[in-house]
Amino acid sequence: MGHDLTTTHARLSPIPLHADRGISLARGEGSYLWDDRDRRYLDLMTNYGVNLLGHAHPAVNAAIDRQAALLTNAHQAFDTPARQEFLDALAMFLPPALSRMSFANSGAEAVEAALKYTRVATGRTGIIATHRAYHGRTFGALSTTSAAKYRDPFMPMLEGVRHVPFDNLPAIAEVMNDSVAAVIIEPIQGEGGIRVPADGYLNGIRELCTAHGALMICDEIQTGFRTGSPLAFTRDGIVPDILCLSKSIANGLPVGVTIVTEAISDRVPKGSHGGTFAGNPLVCAAG
Repeated sequence: MGHDLTTTHARLSPIPLHADRGISLARGEGSYLWDDRDRRYLDLMTNYGVNLLGHAHPAVNAAIDRQAALLTNAHQAFDTPARQEFLDALAMFLPPALSRMSFANSGAEAVEAALKYTRVATGRTGIIATHRAYHGRTFGALSTTSAAKYRDPFMPMLEGVRHVPFDNLPAIAEVMNDSVAAVIIEPIQGEGGIRVPADGYLNGIRELCTAHGALMICDEIQTGFRTGSPLAFTRDGIVPDILCLSKSIANGLPVGVTIVTEAISDRVPKGSHGGTFAGNPLVCAAG
């Protein structure tokens, strides 16, 4: 007996993880979206900072179309021209010390990789994060995210993660010790309220991490390419040990990157991390 496809949608519905806006979006162009009844909306959300160049940018669409006709996915054991072009372009904005990277499918995945790399690089498990921080909702990233509304249903979180007030160096110094693998910080807090720390805050974190043999993770998933300079941490003249990027770097397609120093890369065992779709040629072409 053939399968009745007309009943599938009624029987397979999304888990209600998000508010139902009662709008079915059909297309986008620039700063506008249209629903399936052709009503136009000004998009002030851009999917939380993802569509940096707006919807359906002609140059991005053309790059996607060209790549889709050639190759859409390839295991990372193989190089592809699209992937290399993406990495070459990204490297132009990075300090020389950040010279190794791994691909992910999202910002949360990029943070997960960062947390794993801190463990193998330092042999420690402690993490210092900040109040009102948002680093994602996969389990490791969620452990560093602050909001109870995300964390409470899934407690207990990873052991060894401590949250301290944002923009408060003495609070970090108070809990910093030789069990801390890393401090993870947003140069500007996003979901926490677009909070810009005082001058010298990132410098102070850098100095504390160096003094205690801990790593500094800069989460620029939301700030990357959106603060007037390509990377927000550069305003303080520091270089983190690990940098996480996502959201805007492929203008709406799912990609994340975790960028580290060569010293960290050398400690990561081959085959210990990866993703089936991570860094595929299609998303790299969009970047």
